[in-house]
Amino acid sequence: VHIPKPPTHQLIGQMVGSTRESVSRALGDLATQGVITVERRGITIQARDALELATGHARRLRTPRSALAFDGTNDRRRAPV
Repeated sequence: VHIPKPPTHQLIGQMVGSTRESVSRALGDLATQGVITVERRGITIQARDALELATGHARRLRTPRSALAFDGTNDRRRAPV
């Protein structure tokens, strides 16, 4: 994903309640890790999964409750026998 005209670090800081310096540091860290590329013409996300993980928005695979067996083995309220 390429963001051709990203907001300034100052504006991002204001939007998330942080400072320009913190935003610059965070973007620099992500660039060093190879997660994003920051250039004059924009920001490119190189590794979306790593970005989601770094920001705490990683998609978690979960078993839907409806798929669990209803035989009492998945009932956490029950004490083990």
